[in-house]
Amino acid sequence: MCMNKKNLLISLLAIIWGVNFPISKYVLMDFTPYEVRFISGLLGMVLTLLFLFKFRSEFNRIRSLLLGCVISFPVMAMVPALNVLSLNHINSSTALVIIYIMPAITSVILFIINRDWHHPALLLPAFFAALAVFSLNDFNIKFGTGEIIIIISAIIWSIGNILIGKFKQHSAGIFPFMTQMFFGSMITMVFFDYFIDHQRLMMKLESAGMLRISALLFVCGIASCLAFLFWNNLITHYGAESASYSVLISPVVGVFIGVFISGDAFSFNVITALIFIIISIYAQQKISRRINREPANKRLLNNQR
Repeated sequence: MCMNKKNLLISLLAIIWGVNFPISKYVLMDFTPYEVRFISGLLGMVLTLLFLFKFRSEFNRIRSLLLGCVISFPVMAMVPALNVLSLNHINSSTALVIIYIMPAITSVILFIINRDWHHPALLLPAFFAALAVFSLNDFNIKFGTGEIIIIISAIIWSIGNILIGKFKQHSAGIFPFMTQMFFGSMITMVFFDYFIDHQRLMMKLESAGMLRISALLFVCGIASCLAFLFWNNLITHYGAESASYSVLISPVVGVFIGVFISGDAFSFNVITALIFIIISIYAQQKISRRINREPANKRLLNNQR
């Protein structure tokens, strides 16, 4: 039964995050990125507020909770905003492939922080990730605005995950997680409120068809709130290794869905980049697990040499 639940969560995450970019591109045909993020923040704040009210007695840990909110802010608020903004400049398949250079960036940062000079294999995922990005751009070193935005998003996602990992005591469990989501949603809503015209947004919502509204609710509610809840549940109950499988599957799902939803071209460059990014993610997972299985005293001795 547990295995069934784990596989279900992995599948749901892969599908949700995989189709999020193509559906976001579809939503942006009628709504601006600022409006999408404002609605995401509003929905996230309302949904999490209802949950937090039920468990209000937990607020006696306010100092710990606030620290967790600050630590998780980059992943909860900044990354989704940058992802949506990038889709104003590039197609969903390109954005989806580039954002998944995140595991490779994480490996490089941890390689430097932990001084793992005796594990140069940790840089292998970064090599394949770089090949993926450059193959999308015809191996041209000049990148457009959309590519730069999504690369920055991947870097912030990496740093945010490392910070969360360093302070697990502030992010573990459903209540701290929901507090972080509320904090991120509130900041997102307040920030993007300055960039939108409320009257115009209401007119758009009233005139939008059911399909467009459904897509908007998916992007702002399911992909921005529910998916992070699934992710937290996977990590809490089954470990980061299980959660990482959804990351491996998402680019494949998203690229194929993007061809049908957003009309993205299924070019040779996209196929090549997709292969490189899958190799990069898979290599990062395998190498990290192998190094983590080393005795702690051996790793310490290697780093001191």
